[in-house]
Amino acid sequence: MFYKDQSEEQEEGNDGDEEFLKRMEMWLNRAADAGEPNALFEVGFSHLADDKTRKKGLDMLHRAANQNHPDSLFELGRCYDEGLGVTANPEVCLCVSFSFHILNS
Repeated sequence: MFYKDQSEEQEEGNDGDEEFLKRMEMWLNRAADAGEPNALFEVGFSHLADDKTRKKGLDMLHRAANQNHPDSLFELGRCYDEGLGVTANPEVCLCVSFSFHILNS
């Protein structure tokens, strides 16, 4: 047969994709460990979905927000509004949201 089976191509591609994703995750974590705000946001945001790692995610979002990272400010406001990993607190939500809007105006 002159053509590879489509499933074989997908399997070959997946191995490369998995390796790429592992390396990307490693570099992203290194950047977050170094305090880079975009990396802190990406890694922190990914931890929000898991109850076991949510506290770590919130800590990372706080660290990025302290560097005026707009997406982190927005997500922290949402967490305080919905009580996601923290006690719902409208005052904190309002302050975080206000900071987000000031940065984006």
